[in-house]
Amino acid sequence: MGKYTRRAVATLPLVIFLWYIIFGWAPLNFWLMMTGAQVILVALSLGLRDGFFRDEGFRLSDLWLGVGSAAVLYGVFWLGDWLSGLIMPSSAQQIDAIYALKEQGGALTLGLLMLFIIGPAEEIYWRGFLQRSLGESWGRARAFWLVSLVYAGVHVVSGNLMLVVAAATAGFFWGWMYLRYGRLLPNIISPPRC
Repeated sequence: MGKYTRRAVATLPLVIFLWYIIFGWAPLNFWLMMTGAQVILVALSLGLRDGFFRDEGFRLSDLWLGVGSAAVLYGVFWLGDWLSGLIMPSSAQQIDAIYALKEQGGALTLGLLMLFIIGPAEEIYWRGFLQRSLGESWGRARAFWLVSLVYAGVHVVSGNLMLVVAAATAGFFWGWMYLRYGRLLPNIISPPRC
């Protein structure tokens, strides 16, 4: 196991602890805690691994992939919301609980946090650090599956099945994009966050 893989695996207990605080205990404003957790994880990622953006550089295709993937995800979540209402009528309460989190902050503040801190930080940690590091020792495909499952799994502490399903859907989608294209910028541009 390479040094970056060992470092990445060593961060997982912290992630589980942070998600428990944010979703399970929830002692403070959700968005304040999520922003703080993301800052911690991105600082760890950048401190424990070199060269995140050395080979990235901006490409016009990043913009199109990011915007296109956002449109696809919005469509998938819209369809999922509709189907879950048909299959599990009780899912509406769980979905409402997810949307209720938006009430803890103003639309402009939440948009800025998602665009400039939470979204980029999630991709830097989950795909750029964790998936990339595990992929170097365990293979890129295996890392994609493991990280996608862990991303969904840490949301279990919320006790909200619909949030876990949404996280799994988005995590697999973003993980696949990183596996396919090997770039963080399209995922960072793709805005829906769980």
